[in-house]
Amino acid sequence: MDYTPTINLYCRLMEEIKKRTEVIISVEQQTIPVPVIVALELCYLQLRLICETIALGCLVAHGDVVGTQTGRMKKAYEADWILNNLERLHPKFYPIPTKQILGPDGRPKATEHIKSGFLTKKELINLYTSCGEMLHRGSLKNLNSKFERPPDFRPIGEWRTKVITLLNHHQIQLLAKDTQLWVLMKAKDDGRAHGLIMRAVSGPTVLDRK
Repeated sequence: MDYTPTINLYCRLMEEIKKRTEVIISVEQQTIPVPVIVALELCYLQLRLICETIALGCLVAHGDVVGTQTGRMKKAYEADWILNNLERLHPKFYPIPTKQILGPDGRPKATEHIKSGFLTKKELINLYTSCGEMLHRGSLKNLNSKFERPPDFRPIGEWRTKVITLLNHHQIQLLAKDTQLWVLMKAKDDGRAHGLIMRAVSGPTVLDRK
């Protein structure tokens, strides 16, 4: 199977997530001159779109799973709907955050799983819902409470960190038990996202790369 189109599209989605993350950082550093409430909404908009993009990335990565090529799946954009249905089709579909272990020569020799501090599947769904609520202006009933509640940017930084920890270096278990997609978000040479298809033999072997 030629995984090149899958890797190319997946990496394009990862590049989009990086750009949206940069917007959040710019808002946090106050380099974008907009009113505070608009800045907060801009951050939550980026987080919601990041959730959708992660979900679409999972759908792209698992394009060989029976059921992902239906008309309903191809038209879907709601992160929670996509993730819930992907889990039904392939329970191990979600990205696995990892970190590289370097050898004495400074080159990666292994990876190990990151156990905490990343955006879990459950948290992504909760964040997606929360962002939707934050981006609604609200009704007359809760109008005063919206004015009285000061904008809080602390959760923004926490969510951003969780997204970066999840994706910085991650693996996706494909349907074949011996095959994974490994992704590095920012390569040392060009700063871009790159993906490799790895197959377990006596050790990981590169099949396709982008």
